[in-house]
Amino acid sequence: MKRSIVLIFLFIVSLVVFSKTIHVTSNLVRPKEKEIFYEGEVVVEIEEDNLKLSTDNMVVRKVKGGWREMEATGTVVVELEYGVATSTYLQYDITDGIGKMAKDVKVAFVDKKSSDTVYISCDEMSFNLKEEKFEGTSEGTVVINKGSMEMYAKKFEYDRKEGVVILKGDVFIKDPKKDFKMWAEEAKVFTEKDEAIALKVKMVIEVKD
Repeated sequence: MKRSIVLIFLFIVSLVVFSKTIHVTSNLVRPKEKEIFYEGEVVVEIEEDNLKLSTDNMVVRKVKGGWREMEATGTVVVELEYGVATSTYLQYDITDGIGKMAKDVKVAFVDKKSSDTVYISCDEMSFNLKEEKFEGTSEGTVVINKGSMEMYAKKFEYDRKEGVVILKGDVFIKDPKKDFKMWAEEAKVFTEKDEAIALKVKMVIEVKD
């Protein structure tokens, strides 16, 4: 009975403060004055953001008088209307729709300007769900795959609405279908037709007999 009361209380507070409908379920809930801890099979659904979060553990914190900040750890799975992102850490601002994922980030988003799925692998990724913008880095290499195109870099920016991927640092792009390889300092890829513009380029074009 206590658990049910806590969940209903959180729902009412969130609805009044953020004008968002937030559903939360978990095996255990521990409420405190400025934090609420959820443990075991945590599932969060935010209808206005078209977001579903599944994780092992989560903390919701009160910021500036409102329940606003979510922090999830363990196996983190974020489901959106256009794809899925996974990691082992998530921080999310419920009000602004911005956040950060870290530690083995994997992304699979359906591109808005084409019919392809964009696959991204990186160490850290920040995002703005309202603008559908994502950017991330890796200590090693960011890996992005789309159709027949493979992209590698130190940093990336992906604007899903505009269909643009920006790559920075040790950029390498190859497309076996178009028979080319390209090394660059920086590149911009337009996802609708997989066209690229690059700076300080070294390129290899394979000519078949």
